Amino acid sequence: MRMSRAPCGSCRDIGHGGAGAGGGAGPVDVPAYRARPIHDPDLPLRLADTIDHDTLNGWSSMPSDHAVLFVALATGILLIDRRWGLVALAHAGVVIALPRVILGFHWPSDILVGGLIGAGLALAAVPLLRRLLLDTGLLDWLEARPGLSYPLMFLVTHQLGTMFTSTRTLLAVLRDVMS
Repeated sequence: MRMSRAPCGSCRDIGHGGAGAGGGAGPVDVPAYRARPIHDPDLPLRLADTIDHDTLNGWSSMPSDHAVLFVALATGILLIDRRWGLVALAHAGVVIALPRVILGFHWPSDILVGGLIGAGLALAAVPLLRRLLLDTGLLDWLEARPGLSYPLMFLVTHQLGTMFTSTRTLLAVLRDVMS
């Protein structure tokens, strides 16, 4: 979630929504806004050379959207193949989440809450998607139309790889136009 650029004490509206859970665009009361560790003057953090105190200023720390996405993907893989799912969960924890805590982008609890949300979403979505794709014949229909399904899957994987940045930007523009 991206918060408005207002000072932290008055950050009250979601500036961008992502695709999927909580993905609506529009003003929403956000009682759980929390400043990031890099913005806490009481913490003795030494920032990396490429990071300054304005980095992610105005963006809520809770929950970690990276943790939501990568734990959801890892949980989905875990439901298909236990060994590779455990590898994906280790990757989400060590390569994705741990550096975000070390760099001061998130508190450990942000990662934990994001991971729980991601795992919950995957546990709910995978059976539904499996049923949708297999029981309705949608998978067979898509496989018979590679000219449609390949670009569609490229779009999906591109959005995942960029953390839905273009979708968030589009939703913000639409919100601004409609308000």
